[in-house]
Amino acid sequence: RNTPYACSMRLSLILLLLVCSSVLAREPTSQDYYQAATNATAQGDHPLSIKLYTRLIQKMPLTANEMAQAYQLRAQQLEILGRYEEAIADYTSALDLDPTKLGSWCNRGNLYARKSNYSRALRDYKKAAEVNPDFAPAYSSMGFVYLQRNQVELAKQNYQKAIDLDPEAAAGFSGRALVLEIEGDLTNALVDAERAMALAPDMAIAHATAGNVYRRLGHPQKGLVALDQALSLDPDMVDALHARAAIYISLDETEKAQRDLDKALALHPDQAYLLLRRGVAFQAEGKFEEALDAYGKALKQNHRIDVIYLNRTRIFQKQGRWEDAMKDVETAIKY
Repeated sequence: RNTPYACSMRLSLILLLLVCSSVLAREPTSQDYYQAATNATAQGDHPLSIKLYTRLIQKMPLTANEMAQAYQLRAQQLEILGRYEEAIADYTSALDLDPTKLGSWCNRGNLYARKSNYSRALRDYKKAAEVNPDFAPAYSSMGFVYLQRNQVELAKQNYQKAIDLDPEAAAGFSGRALVLEIEGDLTNALVDAERAMALAPDMAIAHATAGNVYRRLGHPQKGLVALDQALSLDPDMVDALHARAAIYISLDETEKAQRDLDKALALHPDQAYLLLRRGVAFQAEGKFEEALDAYGKALKQNHRIDVIYLNRTRIFQKQGRWEDAMKDVETAIKY
């Protein structure tokens, strides 16, 4: 049968025969391997592509630059398959052979960032900027790392640099939108987020940022549209789940909010602000003991979130626990 799977299998066999069969009139060249691997990648057969690049690396007499390119290309295939440690190793091999491989610096930096190893990620992004000072993605990537490290001003400077170098740098606009939101400049944050969405409709973080800004500006329905789009692109984006849950709570749709929070907490069970939002949802439903439990768990993760104490105060007042209420008010004032 001509199913997609059967066609893919036939293609794989054909590619292997083209490169490896002893019935060929000549020995395969490095170009044969490159072409076969490129074709396999185009068909989505990443395991075959990896095998072909491996044979290219092991069997062909390549220059240092050619070998570096082969390692980089194999790393990209490994990355697609989620084999991140192997991909990092291949990017490292590529850079040992050719330190000017811009893609290897950036891609390895992205993998370190994925692991929250922000120091090593930042080092790689800086190396990329040294190789090409006009490469905008290096600066937007540095902006991301600085933002994760709560170095907001450095993040803003690097996002601005990316935009200055490339006025169509979607990651620059999306990142700057996040910074502006943190700074409370919601109007300009929305402008930047909408610009990022227009430049890169498939950029989930841009939709998520726009959705959260719409929420904070008092436009819940627009926020839901943007956040739904973000989650259709990245179903596991915790920030988008959190923001959408907040909107559902504001609309008294607490069941939907709890579903989003269930998923977000399954991904990050110890995230204080998710636990806070869960407490808010329970409190809105009148489930005060469940709310207090969620607030207590949140405070174990971060005891300096003043709004938790204020929310608990309201519950304690309803329960007639005036001494507990007063203690929480005093603690909230302290923080």
